[in-house]
Amino acid sequence: VGVNGQTDLGAVTNLPVQQYIGADIDPATGLLYVVSKSGSVYVVNIETRTATSFTLHTTGGAGRQKVGRDIAIVGGKIWSVGTNYILQADLATGNVSKFSGLNVGTMGAMWVNADNSVSAQVKATGAIYTLAVPVSNTVLEGTMATGSQIDGATCR
Repeated sequence: VGVNGQTDLGAVTNLPVQQYIGADIDPATGLLYVVSKSGSVYVVNIETRTATSFTLHTTGGAGRQKVGRDIAIVGGKIWSVGTNYILQADLATGNVSKFSGLNVGTMGAMWVNADNSVSAQVKATGAIYTLAVPVSNTVLEGTMATGSQIDGATCR
C-alpha cells in the first residue's frame, strides 16, 4: 500500500525472480528487503520501484551466503535462521555472522517485537522463540497451533 493510499505501486525493475518467501522493511531507510525462494536477497526502493541484489558474504568476504525462509530487520541487521543456527547480516556491509546451537527445527516465520527483539515460529511444532545471540539466551515463549503454512508480521 502506497503512502497516498495506492494499492498498486507498479512493476519493480531489476527484480529477476518472481517467487519470494520473506520480506521486511528497514525502518531506518524505508528500503524493502525481499528473499527469493533460493535464498537470495534483493533491496527494493519502493519510491523508484527499482531493485538491486544485496550480496551477503562471510566476514572477510569469503563465500557467498544465502538467508533462510524468512527475515526480520532490526538494529541495522537482517536476522534469519538456518538449520541449527541464527544468521545475522549487517545491512551496511553485507557481512554475515552465524551463531550455532539453535536445535529447535525449521522455522518459517519471523517478526520484530515491540521491544525490538526478534521472534520466530517452528513450523512442525508451533513453538515460538525469542531469538538471541548468544543462541543459549534464546527463549521459548509458548506454542501455537500450526497448519501447512505459517507466517509472521512486524508491526512498527
